[in-house]
Amino acid sequence: MGRCGAAVRALARGSAALLGAPGTPRALALASAALVGLGPVLRARADPHSVLGSPHNLLEARLVSSAGGWTSLLLVALAVAALPLLRPPGGAVLRGVARWAVGVAWARSAPSLFRALEEATGRCWSPLIGGGVLLPPHGEPISCRGAGHRWEGFGPSPQAFALVHCGLGLAEETQPYGWEEEEAPEEAPEEGPGEPGTALSLLFLLNVGLVVLWQLLLAVTLAYRHDWPRNAAGAALGWAAWAITYRFWYRCPWSPGPPGLGPRVA
Repeated sequence: MGRCGAAVRALARGSAALLGAPGTPRALALASAALVGLGPVLRARADPHSVLGSPHNLLEARLVSSAGGWTSLLLVALAVAALPLLRPPGGAVLRGVARWAVGVAWARSAPSLFRALEEATGRCWSPLIGGGVLLPPHGEPISCRGAGHRWEGFGPSPQAFALVHCGLGLAEETQPYGWEEEEAPEEAPEEGPGEPGTALSLLFLLNVGLVVLWQLLLAVTLAYRHDWPRNAAGAALGWAAWAITYRFWYRCPWSPGPPGLGPRVA
């Protein structure tokens, strides 16, 4: 157990150093943009008979559809576990809660806005056997599809939005954990009341793993879900939501403030 714990803490320190580099969130945003640009290639090479091609697969049902929930769960768990190490405790907690509320607002409002856009720009139709098109009197996508017809409209992909926004936001929130340029005391104890333990390091690694997982699931979404314009629009809006908050608003004095004003857990 001692060796395993030391390995977990060492891996957490290495991940914190990599994630804590000043250009990491921007590099991740560029990587997401490049991945979206390769969307048509991924779709052309995707295996239609793959398990990932089914919209009812486990990843789609349990992860992608609840990306915001999983992100909040792991991030809140990490923040709560790191409370004894926060400096200052009250201010850091309030800032984190405010940023979490903003993220939840984005996650809950975006799908509704996308559905409203698809409804406003679409129409219900159904092809006739002898040729031509039937236009049934359905003004909503749900009732149209429920009657066996097709709804033709444009709405950004909520999956692409959630994966990009959650991935970039989680990278921003976990970036400052453990990133300090000060050298530790030479004879500091391996683990103590003021230092991170194995459980805290493991929670940090789970958050880092989730950042990577969201990028992988973004590739799956680009290959199997919606068409490329809808995925590109959803991803672009997710990038815009991240840029507006973390790159602009949180740097203003009247904002919740940027992450990393205190915690050190790796």
